[in-house]
Amino acid sequence: MPYSGLDIFLGLHFSNVDFNPPTHRISSRSLVLWYFSRSDTPEGKLAFKDAIDELFELSKNSSAFENVQFTIFSDQVANREMIRGAIEATTLMTIGFFLLLTQVIIVIKRLSTIKMTIYLVATSLLTPMAATIASFGAICWMGFPSFSIQCVTPFLVLGIVIVDVGPSITITSLTNIIAFGIGFFTPTPQMSLFCLTASLALLLDYIFTYTILAPIVFLCNDPTYQSVPKDETISKADTWLAKYSRFVCSLKGRLVCTSVLIGMYALTTYGVMTMRTTFEPAKAFPSNSKLVDSLSNIKPVFNTYFPITVIVNNPPNIRNDIEYNSFNNMMNRLEKVPGIRGDNRSLIFLPQYEKYDRFRNVVSSLLGDKYNRSYDNLPSWMDAIGNPPLVKYHIGEDNKTEVTSFRLTLLGKGMSEWAERARAMQHIRTVLREEKQFNATLFDCDSAILSIILTVGTDLIGSIAVTVVCMAIVCFVFIANFNAVAVITSIIASICYVLVGGLSLWGADLDPVIQVDVLLATGFSVDYTAHVAYNYFRARGSPQERVYSSLAEMAMPMCEAGLSTFLCMLPLIFVPTYAIVCFAKTVFLVVAIGLLHGLFILPVVLALFSRNSIDEKDGPPAAITFSTAADQPLVDKDLNAV
Repeated sequence: MPYSGLDIFLGLHFSNVDFNPPTHRISSRSLVLWYFSRSDTPEGKLAFKDAIDELFELSKNSSAFENVQFTIFSDQVANREMIRGAIEATTLMTIGFFLLLTQVIIVIKRLSTIKMTIYLVATSLLTPMAATIASFGAICWMGFPSFSIQCVTPFLVLGIVIVDVGPSITITSLTNIIAFGIGFFTPTPQMSLFCLTASLALLLDYIFTYTILAPIVFLCNDPTYQSVPKDETISKADTWLAKYSRFVCSLKGRLVCTSVLIGMYALTTYGVMTMRTTFEPAKAFPSNSKLVDSLSNIKPVFNTYFPITVIVNNPPNIRNDIEYNSFNNMMNRLEKVPGIRGDNRSLIFLPQYEKYDRFRNVVSSLLGDKYNRSYDNLPSWMDAIGNPPLVKYHIGEDNKTEVTSFRLTLLGKGMSEWAERARAMQHIRTVLREEKQFNATLFDCDSAILSIILTVGTDLIGSIAVTVVCMAIVCFVFIANFNAVAVITSIIASICYVLVGGLSLWGADLDPVIQVDVLLATGFSVDYTAHVAYNYFRARGSPQERVYSSLAEMAMPMCEAGLSTFLCMLPLIFVPTYAIVCFAKTVFLVVAIGLLHGLFILPVVLALFSRNSIDEKDGPPAAITFSTAADQPLVDKDLNAV
């Protein structure tokens, strides 16, 4: 659009445009206004905040204007909406806490008196809460900021602590601490600090478990408790478990397991292959936020024209034809980048200024002098157009204008999809690195996330690999059996693979949120493998007897642990914020997939690859063992008689 002799580009301000050539009339159903405020003083920041808050509240009122509907987007409003989502999550997770409390009371009441149940339940819940409070205190003492995602930490620690049951509590505690510790090195600051807080809370809870919880459990022990006699009739549960153990070790059980794995891996592979690598800004806010409408409204604009800013820190000397042509060649390369509009659609001051400079030198050109480009008329041209923040220059000692840097804007298309933005940004930076004589850099306020999108796939695979290796090392320290560690590691990898495919089928994208969630789930997966494998390699007898012993020891605690985690996280599925809902989905899936692997697939694999019986006189297969009683075998029933 021509204005005062200049071509003004309005494509970033309109969408759904109709143009009538005879009348030169432009009509648009959407108008985008960009406001920039200088708020570098406390008073300016407060005034800007008040103005933005007032406009945002006005945008919620659909009846404020008769013929106009408007939405607004600002970083301040975005932060406020994210905090609102965190508060909603905390409120709903309180419901999960009471569901968890009910389940813990029921479990402990079966094993203790009412009086002792009160003490045990209170200690079981206060211990992780004290660890979480201490973790938050340590984080604040170290000077780290607080983010809204950290509101999940207390309830997460509660769910994990209830899962950590059985004699292999040290294995699962260490693996969870390591998994969250590795998550600290993720490039997203919010998720990184969340992982650090959770890792420290789990470490403190592990210490409190042995220094506070264990002594109280000992003091609350009922001295009149009598163990079940050996010759007591086998219960119905034992009868069912014996039949299940026989099925697991049979050919039919192996065929069923193979069929389950084939079907599960087929669906998982489909989910992994169709998973999109992208990120949507709307995922950071509650789905009922007006910011979601604002981002949705601006998508058509960004699909047509999207501004990409490039700062040229060593501008070309336009007097030098070779240097100026080299710069134009760089511009041609930039405009040929996939997703960038060509045909000289970039917003750069040089063509407009060159026209002005030629006009100022028209008299000398009429006199026969050759036109020589220069920046000498730049100050007057900048004054004529209102001195926009496009060019930095100064007047040299020889009274010549010297340009030190300037800004240009490339126009992209189809950039509402962040993956497209990330790829275009990568190509542009490649061109700028090759044209290093101009020292040009690309600026995008979302560069951190865009860079993560480009590498999220490889980073996810690398993070899982490192975490699985750490899990294997920890397991080997406590189960000094290569076969056991190999089986556990394989099952953990299987759980992670199925989890990624399951999240994809459930509608999740491959983004930084999923990367951290899967990394944390890798630590959870040990809870459903180490317990069963540890008890299996402790047991004696035939493979069927060892499977029975392991499941008799751990099946019920694992199911109770999975149920407690499910109840604690269940309310999160109703939170209208993607990051929190995605975390809840991850927990639900890892519980379901973990129980399937731990209670069915793992016993089948263990029985298949350890067919030889182990007698009581044989040496223990593991480096660390615990006796249940003096010379008492772990399996003392004739399972074939059941």
